[in-house]
Amino acid sequence: MTRRMIALLLAMLMTGGAFAACSESTTGSEGEEAAVSAQPSTPEAEEPAEPEKDSLEAREDVSDGLPEKDFGGRVFCVAGDNGYTDWYLTEEQNGEVVNDAVWLRNHTVEERYNVTLDANVFDEGSITGNVKNSVLAG
Repeated sequence: MTRRMIALLLAMLMTGGAFAACSESTTGSEGEEAAVSAQPSTPEAEEPAEPEKDSLEAREDVSDGLPEKDFGGRVFCVAGDNGYTDWYLTEEQNGEVVNDAVWLRNHTVEERYNVTLDANVFDEGSITGNVKNSVLAG
């Protein structure tokens, strides 16, 4: 008999928690319950909302977590093969989406860190050997 009572009590507690979670009322500051209205509020009662930001403006609000640093105008070389030069180094914007994004990225890095980006371009298939030789030579 006691097992049945315990099982019934547990079942009531479990279903009671589910019903309490689905409640549509909120507790006010003084303890009274205020029913949540299903009707939308009137425009006059709403405070003016901030204008929505587009994705680029919203991204600018997020920190990249990189420290501020000045490299004193040093030149940083990027190694790549001649088949993909336009993926890492462009001279100017030309209206093409990828080209302009690469240019903007490089320009932003150069200004933020006071560096100059340069590229060592190798024939396709020979980049691994050339980079290895360059690293071993110091």
